[in-house]
Amino acid sequence: MLNTVYTFNTQRLSTCIAYDPADAKLIKALEKHLRPLIRSGRIGFDPEILPGAETNSVIQTRLENADIILLMVSPDAMNSDYFWNTEMLTAHARHLKGEAVVIPVLLRACDWKSIIPLSSLQVLPRSEKPVTSWDNRDEAFTDIATEINRFAQKLTDKKERIKQYIEHTENFLGNRVSITPEDSQNLSAYQQKLGLTDDEANNIKDKAIEKNKIKLKVEYSKRKQRYEDIFKAILEGNNITPSDRDFLYKKIMNLGLTTTKREIKIGPFKYNFGLGSSMRNFNVYIICFLIVTAGTFLPASLRADKAFKPVSSKNSYLQEIYPKAQCGDDTSRIARGIPVDMYPIFVDRKDDSVLKEIQTNLCRDAFRNRENGMIQVASFMSKDKANEFRSFMETKFGHAEVGAVRSRTPNK
Repeated sequence: MLNTVYTFNTQRLSTCIAYDPADAKLIKALEKHLRPLIRSGRIGFDPEILPGAETNSVIQTRLENADIILLMVSPDAMNSDYFWNTEMLTAHARHLKGEAVVIPVLLRACDWKSIIPLSSLQVLPRSEKPVTSWDNRDEAFTDIATEINRFAQKLTDKKERIKQYIEHTENFLGNRVSITPEDSQNLSAYQQKLGLTDDEANNIKDKAIEKNKIKLKVEYSKRKQRYEDIFKAILEGNNITPSDRDFLYKKIMNLGLTTTKREIKIGPFKYNFGLGSSMRNFNVYIICFLIVTAGTFLPASLRADKAFKPVSSKNSYLQEIYPKAQCGDDTSRIARGIPVDMYPIFVDRKDDSVLKEIQTNLCRDAFRNRENGMIQVASFMSKDKANEFRSFMETKFGHAEVGAVRSRTPNK
């Protein structure tokens, strides 16, 4: 079973010792030689599992959270089903994922080399001579403690470099939930500088993106609910509060509208309105604003692209001049922090020469989408525009498609 754990805090590594109770005296002797590491703060000491504790769940938790796992190898440990089926297999699985450093320690002689998980790992002592076979056991434990200290130093350095890459990635991405080719070049250069593997870097980037997605979903949900509440109050003829009025007014100004008479077209419909002194005129202004931005703020039943579907007699993108720096919609004019629904356009071609052709002759901002492996050429706020551009791309490459709508929040 597992009795002793060296626990993680902000400055220490979590070191877990898995052993059979028959080897308890040898573990106590090893602890004495590890005491300098504990005093130096490199690893921290946690009490033994107390009687009455839920032993199996405590052991599993400690195994799953340790940075370094020491597997104490002896005939009794090899004879233990729990050591074999739980402690050793859990430790080895985390080692393969790069989540922990696993070190077998040879306490007493046994046929450990025939066991694949153990034989594939670096054992201690490095001479592969079990502790009880040494004439002076203190020398054996000193050798083991020295190597554990070396592993701990390397792991501490690695954790610090990973921490730096996490901070750099999160700061670099901001609130974005996708990585452009330019982003990849920047992050790759920093990854190489820190000496991280591709798997480590990709795992960090994926977690940063997922963190942003969750954050944006929460923010979007709160903002969307506020807009829906205000819109409902307007439709029901209720007055809105001054703070709500100011909130919506600022969003209107950020979209480029002014207080003078303006005209907005939605499909075949046209709205002329101005900002008057009466609440009624202001409400008309707000309703028009909400309809225009319905794809962002309102439920699907109220979205403008469901109510109006203008059809173009000819594809306007055939008349455009290429190449363009950006083929899709520019979201820079939309107020910072307001999520917008975007429809991505993909060309399902795996050949990088096609990507280069698109970047050179059509859309310079096209890139290879990491999630589906296809070439993403543009994104549009309107599904109609997206379908029109899809048709245009099909004239060039035979097949293109509109991807699933995604929420994007401008951060500039």
